[in-house]
Amino acid sequence: MNKWSEGLPQDVFDRILNLCSFLDSIRVGFVCKSWHRISNLNMIRRPQLPWLMMPSNPNCKSEEEGEGEEEEEGLCVFSLSNNTFYYDIKIPHIRGKSCYGSFSNSGGWLMSIDRNLEVQLFHPWRRIYLNLPRFSISNVFDISPDFDSELSKPTIIKAAMSDDATVVAVISSSRNFAFCRTGEDMIWTLIDVSHQVYRDIIYYKGQFYSVRWDGAIAVLNINTTNPYVETLTGGVNFISRKPTPLQSEMRTIIHHRTYLVPDLESESLFIVRRLAQVDFDGGATYIYTTYDFQVHELELQGGEGRKSVEVESLGDRVMFLGLNSSMLVMASQFSVEVTWKSGKLKGRCWASSCFCEIHRRIYVNFNRRVHLSV
Repeated sequence: MNKWSEGLPQDVFDRILNLCSFLDSIRVGFVCKSWHRISNLNMIRRPQLPWLMMPSNPNCKSEEEGEGEEEEEGLCVFSLSNNTFYYDIKIPHIRGKSCYGSFSNSGGWLMSIDRNLEVQLFHPWRRIYLNLPRFSISNVFDISPDFDSELSKPTIIKAAMSDDATVVAVISSSRNFAFCRTGEDMIWTLIDVSHQVYRDIIYYKGQFYSVRWDGAIAVLNINTTNPYVETLTGGVNFISRKPTPLQSEMRTIIHHRTYLVPDLESESLFIVRRLAQVDFDGGATYIYTTYDFQVHELELQGGEGRKSVEVESLGDRVMFLGLNSSMLVMASQFSVEVTWKSGKLKGRCWASSCFCEIHRRIYVNFNRRVHLSV
C-alpha cells in the first residue's frame, strides 16, 4: 500500500468513512490491515440503520410451485440505507430455523431456534456458532394434557442478551422466563411469572427489562439465589381504535403487539403498541395491515410512582420494531436521505411483519399466499 494511505490521519479517514455506506465501509476494510482496523472501529462508533433479514430468496421455487432438484436457500437481506435487496447469502447453520434475538449491544450476535427447540447463538459475519442447551418441553414448559396441536406448540416469544453473554427468553404457553449463562455448565433456569403475559424483553444499561401485554414494565433480577421479576409500573391506558375493513365481504381480525424500545441517548424506555388487522375471505388470501401505532415514554430516573406519558410526535426519532429486535435511531444522524414506500425516514415507526404473529386460527394456512400491506 502506498505511504500516503498509511500516513493518513485517522480523523480524516473517519470523515471519509462517515460518508460511505455500510457496505462500502466493509469493502474499504478489505484493502489492507491498517484500513481494516480503522474501518472496524468506525463501524462500531457510527450510527447504523438495521437490515431486514428474510428467510429466503423470493424468486426461489417452493415445494408447491414446481418440481426439480432442491436448491439450497440462502438468506435475503434488505438494506434500508440504499433500498437494496441482497440475495443468496449462505449461512447453512441457520437453514430451517427462526431468529428470535438480534443482540446489537453484544456485538451483533443472533439467536436461532429450530422445530426441535434446539437453540444456537451465531455471529453472521464472523461465522462463529455457540450451541445453547436444548429446551426440554417437560421441564421448561407447562404443557396441558391435550398438547397435541401445532397451534399451541410452545416457543420463544423474544430474547435478549447481556454484555456477559447471559441470554433471557420470554416463553410462550408457559408464563415463564428462562435464562442461560454461557460457559461450562450451561443450563436453562426458570423464573415463574404465573398469570402474567409478557411480550417483549430487552437488555438496557445493565438490566433486563420486560413489558407486559398491557404496557406494564418489569425488571428481571437474575443475579440472586432466587431470581424474581419486579414490576416497575402499572399498565398503560391504550386507546382502543377499530380498523376499517378493506372490503365489505371480507372478515377482519384485530391483532395487537406490544414492544419495548430503549433510547440509548437518554434514560427513557418507549412502550409501543402496534395495532394490525387481518382481512381474509375464507379462502387462501389474507391481507395483513398495520393501521395504528401508540407510543408512551417512561423516564427511568423518575423514582417511585413513575408513570409513562403518551408521545404525540416522534420528532427526529425513528423506531424499528420486530419480533427479534427493536431499536431507535435519530434521522439527523444519517447523511443519506432514506425513503421508502410510505415516505421519508424521519419521525416514523417501521415494523417488520411476521406471519407467525397472526391469529392462531389462520396459522394452519402458513404455506398459503399472504399479502402484506405497508
